[in-house]
Amino acid sequence: MVDLLTNINEFKNELKYYAAIIYFKPINIIRIKNIFDKLMNQGIFYDEFIDITYPKSDYTEEFILAFNAALKRLGITVPDNRDEAVLILLKYYITKIALIEMDPIEVLEKIMKIIDFNADIYSKSNKYLGDSYGIHSLLGLYYEYEDILNNWSLKDKTFESRLIKLKQDMINSAAKWVKKCS
Repeated sequence: MVDLLTNINEFKNELKYYAAIIYFKPINIIRIKNIFDKLMNQGIFYDEFIDITYPKSDYTEEFILAFNAALKRLGITVPDNRDEAVLILLKYYITKIALIEMDPIEVLEKIMKIIDFNADIYSKSNKYLGDSYGIHSLLGLYYEYEDILNNWSLKDKTFESRLIKLKQDMINSAAKWVKKCS
């Protein structure tokens, strides 16, 4: 039973991610269908899932309506606005860093794309970039990484050890953020 609950929570986290990503780019319909297929294969079945796994058409709007109905059935709230969607995506990605599920630098690159193109983070920041979302420490560490990469004089024999320390600092900062935002 514990494994089933763990899987359901993992699926719900993935679905929260897709509910938020709709605000910013086309959704991965195939991936979403696969998630619902897996849920049904584990015995979790609601009528709302049928329109996702067996859509009447390939029309995206109909799929999104079915997706929203299925999310509601699972108790997953669809974000009401862009800022809420950004926060969900930040939680999703920063949790991946904190749990060491993904390389912190790769995740921060994704976060930078989200905030650069969608979050209006520059006008919302008070003192430091990202402080409106509480991610200023993580962004500072990411920019430190970029400085090391772009400055050849910093690429010496200590580069690897500094990179390892920087990644660990990113993981620690992410863990603090997740704890604070939970």
